Amino acid sequence: MGKVRCYLDVSIGGELEGRIVVELFDDVVPRTAENFRALCTGVDVDIDTMIDLFVDVRVEIFVDSGGISVFEFQSFICSDGFQSWNGVRFHRVVKGFMVQGGDISAGDGTGGESIYGLKFEDENFELKHERKGMLSMANAGPNTNGSQFFITTTRTSHLDGKHVVFGKVVRGMGVVRSIEHVTTGENDCPDVDVVIADCGEIPEGADDGIANFFNDGDMFPDWPADLENNPEELSWWMQAVDSKQDYKMALRKYRKALRYLDVCWEKEEIDEEKSSCLRKIKAQIFTNSSACKLKLGDLKGALLDTDFAMRDGENNVKALFRQGQAHVALNDIDAAVESFRKALELEPDDAGIKKELAAARKKIADRRNQEKRAFSKMKRRVDDLAVEGIESSSYRKLSSGKYACLICPHNPVLDTPLMLSVSSTIIGSLSAFIFQMHIKGSRHCAAKSKLKEKELAIQDEVNKRIALSECSASTIATGTSTRFAHRSVRKPLIEETRKAASEILSNRTPERSEAKGLNDVKSSKGQSTHGPLHSNSEGPFLTIEAGDNFVTQLQADLRQCQERELKFTEAGWKRDGHGKWFKDENVEFDSDEEDPNVCLA
Repeated sequence: MGKVRCYLDVSIGGELEGRIVVELFDDVVPRTAENFRALCTGVDVDIDTMIDLFVDVRVEIFVDSGGISVFEFQSFICSDGFQSWNGVRFHRVVKGFMVQGGDISAGDGTGGESIYGLKFEDENFELKHERKGMLSMANAGPNTNGSQFFITTTRTSHLDGKHVVFGKVVRGMGVVRSIEHVTTGENDCPDVDVVIADCGEIPEGADDGIANFFNDGDMFPDWPADLENNPEELSWWMQAVDSKQDYKMALRKYRKALRYLDVCWEKEEIDEEKSSCLRKIKAQIFTNSSACKLKLGDLKGALLDTDFAMRDGENNVKALFRQGQAHVALNDIDAAVESFRKALELEPDDAGIKKELAAARKKIADRRNQEKRAFSKMKRRVDDLAVEGIESSSYRKLSSGKYACLICPHNPVLDTPLMLSVSSTIIGSLSAFIFQMHIKGSRHCAAKSKLKEKELAIQDEVNKRIALSECSASTIATGTSTRFAHRSVRKPLIEETRKAASEILSNRTPERSEAKGLNDVKSSKGQSTHGPLHSNSEGPFLTIEAGDNFVTQLQADLRQCQERELKFTEAGWKRDGHGKWFKDENVEFDSDEEDPNVCLA
């Protein structure tokens, strides 16, 4: 007589996953094996053989507010024996260790009853947890066995002598692996329902139901490990899956095909031709799998499958097409256009690819139009850039649409990475916005403050010279110095100096160099002077010549210097920390005018 076999049909997340077939060691631990078999079949147990733990209790059930829990409680109380494991969850899953279930009373690992009473004793510890797939009793300590059990997913020798081993998984270990890899939360509880949808005993000599489990004519088990004999040929996967729009079942079949594909690689005498054929089949499976995932809404999974399909080359038109569809669904339109474009290069006459490519390009155009409308309020002319506190002489608009600050040292050109993702029509408005942010920065404020100090110093110097000129003229007019009475009072000189000073302040251009200033003035005889007083052979006499030619020349020199600096800046030249000009590429100069370090020295 053979060993007792039982089955557990498992569903994960409401979808039937497969069947687990276990073999019980009823010859070593008969009581423990019988407890499991009885709970699988749901066979009634004679009440007289159980320990009398019941008392007369009157219970009122609130059906309207109870739902399923009331139904389960009522069916359990009214039955002559115990419930089976139908509908009981696997309540604890630890990856790399075990999966646990069988709590027929509480369903969360805190309950459970055996067919012998609430608990029964440890029968023996002869069998060991020596490999994966061992079936063992869960307990809360010695002699506390109930209805809970667990299946190991690896060798767990540390449990020997503590838990009673009473069976092993003979087929369906792949289903156990599927349970093992579900996501879990607090207390190792699965995030999705892992339920025993059906269970029972397999009669001796009967088929275990692994093959054709879904009644679709597929006589191969879902997992190659459950094959009794390795077939010589596996040609069934070469044909398309007749899913009848059942994308979940089709996806299951494609995953199954990939598992069997690994079996083919293990066969001997796999030459280059067969290897190439297997790679093509693998790419086709992943491409079809991505199509199913697109229909089911698993967009990232579909994109991943297309990547696998193109591992051996990007000449897979269908994979590129599915990849583009996945990118569109993920709203990555630019990547979708690239995928459709590559697919169209391989199949120029494909109407479906052309249609999808045109739709993707239209979405890009619509997005750009939306950007234009969103940023339309930011678009303004250069004249509108000057707001309170910004003078037109403190910036200059370049041909690229960007702005150069004329206040800060080296005339920095203000750029922004935002311009990389917007259309060219709004670059000017964005640059203007960035410039307005720049003038509020600490560096710009410091440069502006320094420039203001220079202007105040020039103003003070001019005022001092005007005051000294007025003082000298007043002395001559009152006769306090008769030595120079014979000279005429040069009143127009005072007005000329004031006019020149006013013109300098009104038409000033910000400086970047301290080499030139307004402190240098010329004497009436064209001789340079280093102070407000100048002595000639005839005696001390103040003469200041601040004509229009000097101011005009000074302004022209400064503007010419700025023009050259901006020209070199637009050409890609930069300045280092020592003020030297440099460029990222090697440059050969035909003349000194092309070298900023010579031209601007």
